[in-house]
Amino acid sequence: LRTAPRTRSDIGFVWSGDLAGQGWGINPELGGFRIFRAMSALDPDFFLCSGDLVYADGPLTETVALPDGRTWRNLVTPEKTKVAETLAEYRGQFRYNLEDANMRAFNAHVPMIYQWDDHEVTNNWYPGEILDSAAYTEKRVDVLAARARRAMFEYTPTAVHAAKDGRLYRRISYGPLLDVFVLDMRTHKNPNTANNSPTETEGVLGAEQLAWLKRELRNSKATWKVMAADLPIGLIVPDGTAAQEGIAQGDHG
Repeated sequence: LRTAPRTRSDIGFVWSGDLAGQGWGINPELGGFRIFRAMSALDPDFFLCSGDLVYADGPLTETVALPDGRTWRNLVTPEKTKVAETLAEYRGQFRYNLEDANMRAFNAHVPMIYQWDDHEVTNNWYPGEILDSAAYTEKRVDVLAARARRAMFEYTPTAVHAAKDGRLYRRISYGPLLDVFVLDMRTHKNPNTANNSPTETEGVLGAEQLAWLKRELRNSKATWKVMAADLPIGLIVPDGTAAQEGIAQGDHG
């Protein structure tokens, strides 16, 4: 157990996201998730995980042919052989990561601040979306998100505020020097569009979260304010040919 400091002191943390995606899982032949061993060696005060700790929409195969002729070998569990749809399958996504000894040792050593993004549910999702994918028998994203959310709370150290919307955004004060603003850029976002409407009011954060963020930033007395954003602010992230997943859309202002 490592608590936040009461007085002004040096703080160091590591930051990353996206694990076991795009077909790359735990490869025992290469020592598994060695990145956790490297991060643990830095002895950070905490780990800020900016989402996609699991790829619930990314099934794994036992082998992947590499361009140089070698073969990548994944550890595969039953839940990782298909896209997650049931609560048990979503739980299995998080349980898969814990098969790795490096990650288990890291979790025992370093606290985590966690926020979700899209792959905890499915790629580029937004509330109210109906999937057009043959891989899914359950097409309603709201149903999938509810199951994924429950699994996430069961397997990650994520506190939820007792608000009517069950919001995931929060401010975490780490001693007097640092406030971490953990945003939820998924639960409250509007449908993915071309991002060029002059009358859009909800956007990525939603009106209530945006008002909260402005208020909490004004009230923060911390020297350093870290904005934990699970979606990139400047990178253009298309969702299909006409819509945008993120904030930017490349119109040069």
